[in-house]
Amino acid sequence: MKKLIVILTVVFSVHIAYSCGLEPDTTKNIIVDTKTKNTIYFGLLGNTPIFSINYDRIISKHISLKLGIGSLITISLIGYPINLTLNYFTNLLNSGAEYSLGISRVLGVDGNQSFEIISFGINYRYQSKNGGLFFKTGVDLMQVIRTEFYNIIPIPGLSIGITF
Repeated sequence: MKKLIVILTVVFSVHIAYSCGLEPDTTKNIIVDTKTKNTIYFGLLGNTPIFSINYDRIISKHISLKLGIGSLITISLIGYPINLTLNYFTNLLNSGAEYSLGISRVLGVDGNQSFEIISFGINYRYQSKNGGLFFKTGVDLMQVIRTEFYNIIPIPGLSIGITF
């Protein structure tokens, strides 16, 4: 729980630091228009395993924050991951590289099993600067915390949605 509080504090501090006093940069054609900062999308695999529904909000020229909820089904667990991710993208004219760092809290259906997953992602992100189609694909490296499994697991992901 202490780790989660520290991570949330860092994420919100970054949000406050980057959202104060920034002016839109129209000369580089980077997505900063207020009409195109919100994205809702469906994800398959990736940092919220199996499938997820996500909300992504651009908070500065190169940073966005994602909140998602999904489904995780294994041999011994059925759970619902709740994911918070900080994304950094490079020169997002319409597309570009995206690097992400996230934490997921997996809540077991039976209420007895829950654990955290830390993920680092390297993705290709397409997002129209005028709104519309959103597409993302890449690989997330995930590590489960507080279980007997400490291996880093690479999981490919595919997401599609709408930006508005």
